[in-house]
Amino acid sequence: MFPQILFHSFKEISPSAEVKEKLFERIKDKRISQAKAGFEFILSDSDDWVPHPEVDGVKVKRLAVNPEKGYLMMLMKAAAGTVYPSHHHSGSEECYVLEGDLYAQGKILGPGDFHHAEGGSDHEPLHSKNGCTLLLVVDPKDY
Repeated sequence: MFPQILFHSFKEISPSAEVKEKLFERIKDKRISQAKAGFEFILSDSDDWVPHPEVDGVKVKRLAVNPEKGYLMMLMKAAAGTVYPSHHHSGSEECYVLEGDLYAQGKILGPGDFHHAEGGSDHEPLHSKNGCTLLLVVDPKDY
């Protein structure tokens, strides 16, 4: 026969907030450090955002640069009311709106909308009434 175990005699133990925080940090570090050669990860909670060097209210996060194929992929966030000045495109630009609104070339774009600009084109000023987050694929020379 098996001995009878009285479950009610066990006390439930919960780790402290400090222990939980250390554990989650180790798990997060492990997700990154176990990447195989040839793969790179930028996690959503990474703090890689930098202010745009010329436009107040805009910050960017570089995701990938491929000089051989001539593209830079990045995220761009613009605060509400931001105006991005007129600019020239050395190469093509692909713009996908993730959040918010973007006014471009006479059109109001929202989440899920896409905009393409050919290399050699000139953009009118862009602006966002409520702020936006964009995924951009551009010529590295333009940024």
